[in-house]
Amino acid sequence: MPAPQFREQLRSNSLAVAELEHLRIDDPSLDVERASRRIWDIVRVLDIVRCKGRPVKRKVVSGTKALHHLLPNLVFPMDNEYTATFFEWRDFGVDSEQRFKYAFRRVATIARAVAPQSYVGEGWNTSVAKVLDNAIVGFCLNEGLISPGKRNRRKKQAEDRAMLTCLSNVLKDAGREDLLEPGRSADVIKLLQGLPRAECFGTREK
Repeated sequence: MPAPQFREQLRSNSLAVAELEHLRIDDPSLDVERASRRIWDIVRVLDIVRCKGRPVKRKVVSGTKALHHLLPNLVFPMDNEYTATFFEWRDFGVDSEQRFKYAFRRVATIARAVAPQSYVGEGWNTSVAKVLDNAIVGFCLNEGLISPGKRNRRKKQAEDRAMLTCLSNVLKDAGREDLLEPGRSADVIKLLQGLPRAECFGTREK
């Protein structure tokens, strides 16, 4: 989104944001239910990410990341890579409001127990909410938890590497390693079309 429209979105929600500036997610007196509702009311209308010219329907990720910079002691940035994985979800999905509020409530409970303020300092631990986000990321990495999206990307990368190995072997067998050079894809296709069918994984016809 262009900067002027982005600024206008923030400006149009500035009063609602200002009303939350004094709140902290680790405050024992925080009305967590009310805070989660008020944060969601902002996330729901914050139009800062578009797809094909239209506002995205799932706004948890973009909304919480934006609000984290405005309310660094209250809103922690949520994403599908780590936050959703931490709560054993594929993503925030169609039940994004319920999942956002659940995640906020659970992390607020954790915040009250671990005193994140004591970890605020240099580096990535820039605020109370960021400390909590870093803890979630660290837990996922330490426990080897991988999001479905990352798992699918790794699977595709492995398949791509296997296909490249197959192609390399076929071209070597044909004595045409020169076709591995960039810009020779048309020649590769032409050569493969004229070769006997080969099994790329396992046995190859000699």
